[in-house]
Amino acid sequence: MSSYQTIANIALQHTYFSSGRFDAADIRPDHGTAQWLKQQGIATKQSENTLVLAIPSILDLSSLTAADPSFRLRFDCSPLDAAFVNYTEMPIEQSGKFVFTAEGQGETSISLSKRFETSPGPSSSIAIVELSLDDLKQGSTDNPITFTAQFEARALSWIYYITAPKKAPNAQLKLEGERAHLFTGPTAGTLPDGTATAFFSSGSNKIALKNRGTSGLSLIGVDDAGKEIAEATALPIPNPATGVTKVEIDGETKLVAAVYVYV
Repeated sequence: MSSYQTIANIALQHTYFSSGRFDAADIRPDHGTAQWLKQQGIATKQSENTLVLAIPSILDLSSLTAADPSFRLRFDCSPLDAAFVNYTEMPIEQSGKFVFTAEGQGETSISLSKRFETSPGPSSSIAIVELSLDDLKQGSTDNPITFTAQFEARALSWIYYITAPKKAPNAQLKLEGERAHLFTGPTAGTLPDGTATAFFSSGSNKIALKNRGTSGLSLIGVDDAGKEIAEATALPIPNPATGVTKVEIDGETKLVAAVYVYV
């Protein structure tokens, strides 16, 4: 039985995750690519954020051919997280997917170029990695090549809605911390259920979402004696699964990240 040796890796990265890896996705060859890989004796296996391509030790990499000179290997990337669209920088009013292609040559680590292509309807796939045979042949069993597809975290306006039943809706509250200068407020408002609230908004100051970490913000109030007190020492960061919503601003649909805080 032949042993297999790695010739190439396809790795998914995402700046939303503190690890930098995008593990929450399946990477699979499309039908035509799967057939070609089987014919050539190339095996695939996904480990965390990486799809590994391996050939039998008896196979010469230079012998790989395709009947169609324009043949390209295509790998579909499908997210396992329903909130992917919320935390990933991509159009919100268009259906489509990212297409990643290799443009570098002669390297063992290539960052793939990215473009967004629209489609007539929704798809379970959010990205396609396209590689030519020449791209694949840059690797070797001694020095496998790694193709990296990079996704970016969505940056958007953050809004903190503060509900303080024992306080005036917008009085005696302020934000402190490294990001406090990005926010305006408090501004009096009303929640959908009629509850009075005060909100702080980053407005045009867009902040990238992260799956972990701190907001860099604390909420400061004033007690009955006029002394400042910490109402919340560390405000939570937005949760893309529940806190990212569409709003209409000046006739344009935008996403905002809402956080509700009760003190």
